[in-house]
Amino acid sequence: MNTSSANPFTLLGLQPRFDLDPQQLQRAFLKAGAANHPDRFTDPDEQDEAVRRSAQINAAHRQLKDPLDRAQILLDLLGSSNQTDGQALPDGFLFEMLEIREQVSDAQDADNQPQLEQLKQWAQQQRDQHLKTIAQHFDDALAANTLTDPVAQQINIQLNALRYIERMIEQLDPDHSDLP
Repeated sequence: MNTSSANPFTLLGLQPRFDLDPQQLQRAFLKAGAANHPDRFTDPDEQDEAVRRSAQINAAHRQLKDPLDRAQILLDLLGSSNQTDGQALPDGFLFEMLEIREQVSDAQDADNQPQLEQLKQWAQQQRDQHLKTIAQHFDDALAANTLTDPVAQQINIQLNALRYIERMIEQLDPDHSDLP
């Protein structure tokens, strides 16, 4: 596994894993930020280095908060060749999404709020399931300290599906923030 000292997990003192506890991530971010805050240094060169390091820590936090970015970081750390089909989806997924999108459109046209809420809950459950599947694939790869092409392909397929689901959630809930 490539363990560059500049990877976001290392910068925040976290073990590489997909399923990060948001509170643990926040604590690690605050701890790393406090230790590298420019005000802690008096030497101008050290302050400049602390400013640079703080920017890296902020970027690492932002990347690790987003599961899609976090997945790409892990794929890179595990040495993924990234030569998988970037458009591949689970079998039957696209057809199912077309049907669901039609239901969303019909419910929006009819201003059927209970149906829209039900579809939003369905989409959130789908998102959670894809996140769980991705986490399991990464846990297995990290435990073995290797990422096989078939596993990388399965992760990418799940990530592609997750992107579709996330767009649907945004359509159903415009106030929706980023992924958890």
